Amino acid sequence: MNNHAAILSALKERLGTIENDNGEKFLKSILIPASPLSAETIFDRYPDLTHFPAAIIVPDKMLPDNGGLTRTLAVHIFLLAESFCNGGAAPEILKLQEKV
Repeated sequence: MNNHAAILSALKERLGTIENDNGEKFLKSILIPASPLSAETIFDRYPDLTHFPAAIIVPDKMLPDNGGLTRTLAVHIFLLAESFCNGGAAPEILKLQEKV
């Protein structure tokens, strides 16, 4: 397992421990795509993604720090939830972001 995979796996495991107010798993789906993914192509790639809220963890670049002694992995987390609102951010979405 390479460093990317270990970090992404640990992040997925940690996100899976978040619970809702009833003590149930908060995120119903947590995915790590095998290849690059953009917000525009999520449902093209995962048409069967129907369990929300969901998180998709996408690695970006690994950058050297401290003269190459350590590295930093940039990660994008797409949070998806069912929400309906007329303009502005829905309170459920803000709650989801805060929780994660």
